[in-house]
Amino acid sequence: MDCNGVVNGFDLDGFILALGSTPPDYPEYYDVYPDCDVMNADVNGDGAVNGFDTGPFIGLMGTGNAGVARQRYEWDAENRLTKVEPTEPE
Repeated sequence: MDCNGVVNGFDLDGFILALGSTPPDYPEYYDVYPDCDVMNADVNGDGAVNGFDTGPFIGLMGTGNAGVARQRYEWDAENRLTKVEPTEPE
């Protein structure tokens, strides 16, 4: 969240700021981190920055972004999970 490419304790302030920012433009976050991508806080890959990202973020803090893959989820019209895939090729 501080755009240095490593997930560690220094990212906590940015993550909390992203969670408290107003979507869809997240002005509070971009005022402090204008060159970063607020969607980095979407750690669970569901397309939203919210409290559901907190657990996965804590998991990343201990690994430095190693061993926790970001995933993309797809649901059908009846809101059934139909597909899970990595967001980036391995």
